[in-house]
Amino acid sequence: MINVRSQIKFVFCSFFLLSFELTHAQFLGLHSEIHAISEYGTTYRLYAEFGSPLDQIVSVFHYGFDECIGNYDECNDPLYPLQGVMPMDLAATTNFYQHPVGVDFGSENNPELFSFFPGLEYDSWLTIGSTTIDDYSILSLEMSNELDEFNSGNGIVTENGDEGLWFVLPDANPLAMAGDDGLVLLAQLTVANESDGTQGHFTILCNIAFQPSGYGGQEYELAAYLDTQGLSTVLTGCMDETACNYEPTVVIENGSCEYLDACNICGGAGIPDGACDCSGNMPDLGYDCQGNCLSDENNNGICDFNELVELENSVVSGDFCGSGTTWDYELEQCMPFTLCQEDLDGDGVIGISDLMELLSSFGMMCEEPETGEFTCGDPMNYHGYDYATVQIGEQCWFAENLRNEHYANGDAIPGDLSNTAWINTTEGAQAIYSNDASNLADYGRLYNGYAVDDARGLCPSGWHVPTDGEFMTLEMELGMSESEANDTGWRGTDQGTQMKSSPEDSPSWNGTNTFGFSALAAGFRSYDANFGVQGFHGHFWSSSSFGADAWERTLYDGWPIVVRLPSPLRSGFSVRCVRD
Repeated sequence: MINVRSQIKFVFCSFFLLSFELTHAQFLGLHSEIHAISEYGTTYRLYAEFGSPLDQIVSVFHYGFDECIGNYDECNDPLYPLQGVMPMDLAATTNFYQHPVGVDFGSENNPELFSFFPGLEYDSWLTIGSTTIDDYSILSLEMSNELDEFNSGNGIVTENGDEGLWFVLPDANPLAMAGDDGLVLLAQLTVANESDGTQGHFTILCNIAFQPSGYGGQEYELAAYLDTQGLSTVLTGCMDETACNYEPTVVIENGSCEYLDACNICGGAGIPDGACDCSGNMPDLGYDCQGNCLSDENNNGICDFNELVELENSVVSGDFCGSGTTWDYELEQCMPFTLCQEDLDGDGVIGISDLMELLSSFGMMCEEPETGEFTCGDPMNYHGYDYATVQIGEQCWFAENLRNEHYANGDAIPGDLSNTAWINTTEGAQAIYSNDASNLADYGRLYNGYAVDDARGLCPSGWHVPTDGEFMTLEMELGMSESEANDTGWRGTDQGTQMKSSPEDSPSWNGTNTFGFSALAAGFRSYDANFGVQGFHGHFWSSSSFGADAWERTLYDGWPIVVRLPSPLRSGFSVRCVRD
């Protein structure tokens, strides 16, 4: 196995004279504080430090030595671990104190037990912000071997090919955000003191995945190192001083440099296509952003678009057609009309022939219009739009996301809210992703939880937003066990893949769409009003509350499972309807 510590030592020695003034950095590195000193040793709290209160951690992860992450020519170089993403190495100068009834993660701590089990409060555990069972749950993946080793008092050293992580979902855990002190808690680590009583220490090398505030939900990954005896730095990142995410303390370039766009957003896409400015304001129809007419074919000095509007207005008003005629939109021509409905033969006189025509049909039954009974799979018309429907087991679902901007009773659902209004409202609201109308056709609208909970209803009569239990019924129909369906976090096997649209569908995703649910990665509008992860996540509200929050389902681009978690009602997610 490659000796990571010897390589790290070499790197630190080589770059020891680097300035540690972090003028542009968002992630400032790892930080430790002594939390307590007891008979069990020195208890440290390990933090990630950030430059903005809204910067947030998504995961702490590791890869084994044979993983080749990024586009590096040196992927086969024996020094590859220094090229970007690092293996994890957590080690103590002695050993980590682990209580016999201790926990793996801070969100599993029950402080009420501390008085019954001496030493439990000094237990060593991992986290992302959470410290007790009252906080947001910390999730993990592929960590069982590492946790077994950690719980035996040893550290965590990833073997060749190992990978794993502990994580939270973006915007789901407020404690994953840096806050006013700029710190996010990553672990409590109690290190036994040396046999001569001197203080024990630890070192950690790990990878941090985080979302800086103001970067549009983009996720960044950096490797960092800390030695409680005095050395801390960010290992990998952007070394280009002209980049907006330049990290002065970085010693390894990892190709992550981003640059300010025309809207002064780091790594942004610039002015939206067709827009006139960074706010997305569009030019008046028929004109460019400078107010120039785009077309005047007859050179009469009047913009063609204005002439078309004028013509349409005259058609609607009736001025376009002559006296006694009106515009027929189906035939697209002026047609005569009669003000005298009793003139059945249309000769302009109410006479004997009209009476005879009426008597000839006297006593006959009028034909009733056909009102075919709805069958699941038929389109469901709601507020003028035909929604596709699909039968899955005993349930009938909308096969596309809701898009209406009115409640079932016709009242408008507020939309186009500013960031401040979105954050502060406790009423129903809706949005189109990134406020870009082009996203409506494929992805529908994003509704906050207050709109889902509104008594006026989001779905048509005879339909409703599914409950948490109805989502479980769907998941079990797709093969998820009942025990997994009732669990939280990452659940199931391939149910997410079955629910996602396939590459052959239009619009498409990377699933199999086995039963026609046709889920799409519509993204979200977070509780702090940011839009994010379109193309990567699909979030769906349920109508079931969980305390002040509500249950939702999340599907991920790279994972086959279905995540079940509560989310704040200020969040904006997709909505599906299910038949009563």
